[in-house]
Amino acid sequence: MKVIGLNNINHKKSHIVYIRHFTAEAVIELPDMQENVPVNFEIEMDCFGNKQVRVDILKEINYPTIPLKKSVCDYIRTQDEEGKLPC
Repeated sequence: MKVIGLNNINHKKSHIVYIRHFTAEAVIELPDMQENVPVNFEIEMDCFGNKQVRVDILKEINYPTIPLKKSVCDYIRTQDEEGKLPC
C-alpha cells in the first residue's frame, strides 16, 4: 500500500492559529487497484513546535485502517515539511 498523492486539498479557515483543518482526496495504491479516498485531517502544533497529524478516513475500503491512516499521516507530514500544503 502506498499513498500516491492528495487531490482537491481544501484548507478550512479557523480562529485557532495552531490547528489547521483540511479536506482532501488521498490517492491510494493498493495491491490490486488504485483508489481515491476522501479524508479529513488536521495538523496541530504544540507549544514546543512539534506537529501532530490526525486523519479521518471518510470511506470504507477493503484494507486495514491502521496502516492506511499511518501511511496517510506520514505522507501529510512530509508534504507539510516541504511546504506543499496550503497555509
